Amino acid sequence: FGGYYARLHRDLNLPENQEKLEQSVDMEDMLRYYGMNIIMNNNDWPFNNYRSFRCRDMGEEGYRDGKVHFLLYDLDQIYLDYGKEETYNLFDYLIETPIEDATDTLGLLLQSDRYRAGFVNVVCDLTNTVYEKEHVQQVIEEECRRLERSMRLYYTPEQKARQQQAVE
Repeated sequence: FGGYYARLHRDLNLPENQEKLEQSVDMEDMLRYYGMNIIMNNNDWPFNNYRSFRCRDMGEEGYRDGKVHFLLYDLDQIYLDYGKEETYNLFDYLIETPIEDATDTLGLLLQSDRYRAGFVNVVCDLTNTVYEKEHVQQVIEEECRRLERSMRLYYTPEQKARQQQAVE
């Protein structure tokens, strides 16, 4: 966890604890990372595909601030076909059944008024911009057109129909 995990267990309503945490973690990036995975209901996370990084080379460029940043990747499980199973709610899971060192980070952050408000603002911003319904539909339609040939070659009509139903 890049050395910041122990700082999450301090009272994050105290400005000095927030400052120490923010010295090692890009908190805006972390809250956006959690928000995006939850909005997408990425079921292959956080046990798998949880990645963060910190540049050792310090400088003015990009991410060279010495802080931990977060990386989204391997998002294929956001279209998971549940069949007849109950839909899995990632937010409830992270809040109700956290496992220390693996899934309790968001719950710890939400105990802070500042980070809870930041998380809510990030989720609202995302759902009103890049995850706004019409925008998402446009992106899906564009990508479907790009993948149409490959889908015909590699997927049976039944697989394609099931995937399309999951996307919808």
